Amino acid sequence: MAPPPPPGYGYGPMPPKKKHTTQILIGIVVALLIVAVGAFAYVRGAEDRYVAKCVKGEEVVTEVQNLLKETKDLNGDPDADATKDFVVRLDKAGENLDKLARDLKSSRTGSKYKDANQKLVEAVQLERSLIDDTKTVVNQPLDKGTDEVVKRVQANTKDLAERAGEIQISKTDFATAMQLSALPDDLKAYINKKKAIEEQKRIEAERRAAEAEAARKQAIRDRQAARNQRIIDASNGVEFLATSVRRTSANRLDIDGYFYNGSYNSIQKVSSMTLNITLYNNGAQVYSDHFYFYNDMYLGSLSPKGRQNQSLWVTTNGQSIPEFDEFEVNSTNVHWTYWRNF
Repeated sequence: MAPPPPPGYGYGPMPPKKKHTTQILIGIVVALLIVAVGAFAYVRGAEDRYVAKCVKGEEVVTEVQNLLKETKDLNGDPDADATKDFVVRLDKAGENLDKLARDLKSSRTGSKYKDANQKLVEAVQLERSLIDDTKTVVNQPLDKGTDEVVKRVQANTKDLAERAGEIQISKTDFATAMQLSALPDDLKAYINKKKAIEEQKRIEAERRAAEAEAARKQAIRDRQAARNQRIIDASNGVEFLATSVRRTSANRLDIDGYFYNGSYNSIQKVSSMTLNITLYNNGAQVYSDHFYFYNDMYLGSLSPKGRQNQSLWVTTNGQSIPEFDEFEVNSTNVHWTYWRNF
């Protein structure tokens, strides 16, 4: 039987323990470097993606800026097609800002842009409120609360400029893109245009109303003249024809007119007659009564087909005379005396 092999027979020499430990440490360092590089690349990539998103966001707010500048070109009429189109585009711009705010809130910014992103979100939301206020003024420029809305716009545009000036994000310039300092003055100008439109409408309405009133009064005068002419054409006696009737107190009417001699003889005087008066307001009869005259009314020598001016007045028995704009007056039971040469 062969003797057992000596110790260590069949094995190579054992590696030094220090060399093995060094290899392990090198592996750990390499792994850490790989992780660090990966982490740096990830952070840098997230920042780059955020900056790219902000560049797109700058385009959105620039479009809003350009849109709001168009306020100065509006003619002041909310019902104009151009104004209605502008409001539609305001709504679309508001939706774009809402989407931008949501995207920014959910963005991975990294520590570098964390504060800037918060300021940008607040600025976008503030600009969104400016769109709402602009829409309010454009739709209701003469509303009682419009002045307060414009004051708020003035304060918010100043606040927006200050906020945007603090936003520092690579490849962007939000201080310029969010500059809306002209908006309050543009809104005031729009309001003044609307006031001018309404003033022109008022003037035009007053002109039409004055023309209509003048035409209405002329029609009344024409009807009155036609009535008097019909009486003259049919008369063969003495008539009293009114040319104006005025209410001088609650129960008194003053009447201007003339006596017409439809007879073939000169008339000396009218000794009595009945005066029938009917009053109208806007075409509706509002009053009617008759009055008796018994006192002599001397006419001098009123020749046939001649006229003699005469002013009369009548009073009611306590009855109040209503407002009126048209009258009919005719005389009946007229008693007169022919002129005689003695």
